[in-house]
Amino acid sequence: MIAAGTVAWERTPAPGAFWIVLIAGAVALLVLYAMLSFERFEIFKQLLASFFPLALLILAVLGSIVFGLATPTEAAAIGSLGGFALAAVYALVARPRPERARLLKIWLPLWPSPARRYYGSCC
Repeated sequence: MIAAGTVAWERTPAPGAFWIVLIAGAVALLVLYAMLSFERFEIFKQLLASFFPLALLILAVLGSIVFGLATPTEAAAIGSLGGFALAAVYALVARPRPERARLLKIWLPLWPSPARRYYGSCC
């Protein structure tokens, strides 16, 4: 039952133009990727490894605020956790393979411990 003065929202499918633009953009990216020379491809790989994760983190923080999913304080927590995760991944990737394997053997079992302490015995 809907209270008086409220609007019942109904879900509508995405318009056809959205799918056309999405497919055209994907095709354009594939064409651009096919045209890359080796030097440009290396630059693109460097951008993919350094700039895009940070841009994604920024978009996640600001998007959670804009779309009303989180308050600025909660978004800051998302950003700090994401920054910590990015720093950990960058530090791990920079290490030689044997040392990386040794660190993963130490780090991975430690992650469930805070979750168990926080959530109790339910998980």
